[in-house]
Amino acid sequence: MRIYFLIVCTFGMVSLWSCHPKSIPAQTETEIPERDSMAVENMPETLVMDTVEFELDTQVVYSWIKFARTACYGECPVFDFEILSDGSVFYHGHKHVLRSGYQKAQLSSIQLEKLVQLSESLDPHKFASNYPEYNEAIPDLPEIHLEIFDKGKWKSIRINHFPPLALMSYIDELEELMDSLSWTSYPDPGNKEE
Repeated sequence: MRIYFLIVCTFGMVSLWSCHPKSIPAQTETEIPERDSMAVENMPETLVMDTVEFELDTQVVYSWIKFARTACYGECPVFDFEILSDGSVFYHGHKHVLRSGYQKAQLSSIQLEKLVQLSESLDPHKFASNYPEYNEAIPDLPEIHLEIFDKGKWKSIRINHFPPLALMSYIDELEELMDSLSWTSYPDPGNKEE
């Protein structure tokens, strides 16, 4: 009986302790990790992340656009790429692609400016997070995953089928731009032996 009583008391104390609200110190600034000392011209000076406003150091390079095409039951191209704010592009071709493996490229200042204008005119936050909107995905179709850092917030969009025309036009132009770049191979960043 004593063991039962001790177990119940211990469980009760642990339950009360774990439900006690914990205080979390308020964060006033969000730091974006520095990758390089290159700056992008015409970069916004202030970003808003949720409700926290902070001044952006134009020397900081951050992830700006992430894009991926997923597999289907057939021979759909499977790849992903990431564009940084300084115009650096990192690509990984998985299968059924012309460029396989890890590749990197650099957008020219003209290409970067064109992409900035194209992304600003898109206004990604007006789009739904999924297409079709009610998660009626067709399993055999490949998906497009697009993430854009815009107006201080990330917007993620998953497309299975029937996206808005403006969104597909943006994706087509983005992929055309990627096809026009001069790519250089680089070693697998996850492989420590290379």
